[in-house]
Amino acid sequence: MANPNWVIKYLRITPEVRHIFNDLDAWCNYCRFRMIKYDEADLYRSVEYKEWQERRKKRQQWQARNGIVYNKQNRGQ
Repeated sequence: MANPNWVIKYLRITPEVRHIFNDLDAWCNYCRFRMIKYDEADLYRSVEYKEWQERRKKRQQWQARNGIVYNKQNRGQ
């Protein structure tokens, strides 16, 4: 059975949507491990999220300076 054109047009995941879902997953994991109240509406708005983003950015800069490459696909090897 072929899908109508509107299904293909509206049900695809664009890179922007994928980025938002990845951020939501990462924020959920951070809140779970730190025991912070998790609310999807707080994404990109809350003070805790902004502090976490700053820490995350600093960690990525440190890793880039020290030549550490983090690849999710090779994490277990």
